[in-house]
Parts: sequence; C-alpha cells; structure tokens
Amino acid sequence: DKDRLLVLAWILESFRPDTPFLVLAISGQQGSAKSSSQDKIRQLVDNNSVNLRAAPKSIEDVFVGAGVNWVVSFENLSHLTPAMQDALCTLATGGGYASRKLFTNDEENIISVKRPVIINSIPRVVTAQDLTDRVVSIELPAIDNSRREESEIKAAFERDKPQIFGGLLDLFVATLARLDSVKLDKPPRMADFTRL
Repeated sequence: DKDRLLVLAWILESFRPDTPFLVLAISGQQGSAKSSSQDKIRQLVDNNSVNLRAAPKSIEDVFVGAGVNWVVSFENLSHLTPAMQDALCTLATGGGYASRKLFTNDEENIISVKRPVIINSIPRVVTAQDLTDRVVSIELPAIDNSRREESEIKAAFERDKPQIFGGLLDLFVATLARLDSVKLDKPPRMADFTRL
C-alpha cells in the first residue's frame, strides 16, 4: 500500500514517450508475488506473448528486445553487471547501441531507443549510482497465509482488467490536466517523473 502511488506514477509515466523513463525495480523474498505483479503491470502497459523475460545474455540482446517492445521486462535477476546497469540507464533516458552489420566492415546497425524498464529480483541488484538515480525501488512484503490459487487471481484480473485500464486512463487524463500547475522548487534528477 505504501508504494502504490509510486507504481501508479511509473505506469502513467510509461504512457508519456516525450519524457525520460525510470526503471521499476521490484524486489522481495521468494513467493512475494514479484513476477505476478510485474506480469500484471506489463499487461496494462505493453501486453506481450512473453511479458516476463529471462536476463539477457548481452547488451545487444537488451537493445534488440527494446527495439521491438515498448516495455523492457526482465525477471528473476540475480545480479546486474556494471555494463548491464549502464545499458538500463541508456534505455530509460534514451540512447542507442551500434554494432557492425553482418558480413561488413564499414556499415553499422544502430538501435536507438528510450523505453520504460521493469525488473524483479530477490536481492536488490541495482548498485550503480547512475542507475540508482533512475530507479523506483519497490520491496514487496512476504505473503502470509492468505494465498490464493493462480487460476483464481488470473480470472479475477481478466474480469477486472478493462475497469483497471479505464481507471488508469482516467487518472492519466486528470494528472495531465493538473501537471502544468505543479512547480518544483528544486528539481531533482528525473524531475519529469517527480513532477508527475
């Protein structure tokens, strides 16, 4: 409950292609519904046949995936290398990746993207200061004895998803209507998100 507004703000910010994005980093112990929560969020923003992806093997994989998806989504990360953290920074605020085209020496293949990113892990995997400044960190609490069957949760979410999505759009419209009236005295890094 204490992080609900941050998650809602991350979702709304992911609808604004003209601003830098933040990385939503969900952590928590085993069984705290990290992957399930991430899947539901992705369904509301950029539903895909594979909403949760395994950790990429290379930086190129990150950018190739970002080139064909709006939301970059990785689950069950155990660590992030410094190079991978740099790549997530680049994705969130905009940048590109260049590599040599196959079978050529003098041509480049360039992927230029800016995407919302969502990750989950048991330990906190974001350690680089540059990425830390671009992260909304959410730690999910342990689920007590009130667990429900996945099929029941899925059915309830599918039933309510149109209302949830409509509510998000209503909130987005209301937020955009008031956004110009919000002034920040000392804008921090990622000021667009802070203002939203």
